[in-house]
Amino acid sequence: MPDKDGASLHKGFQYQYWMVVLNLLKLGIPFEVIESLSDGELSTILGLTSALSQIEQETMEREQRQSARM
Repeated sequence: MPDKDGASLHKGFQYQYWMVVLNLLKLGIPFEVIESLSDGELSTILGLTSALSQIEQETMEREQRQSARM
């Protein structure tokens, strides 16, 4: 009997991998560079882009609150 949990786990890893690749491609990083990045480099890039997105979101929310007060 096939291992359904193992297959689901494998699909989950594949999905996560391609989500990371697509996000990095959207940032303009060439696929050849993405393939050569270490796990640590990938983590750093993803962490920094996530932090920048959060800062941008917080800035937009703050500006919206300020404009709503006027």
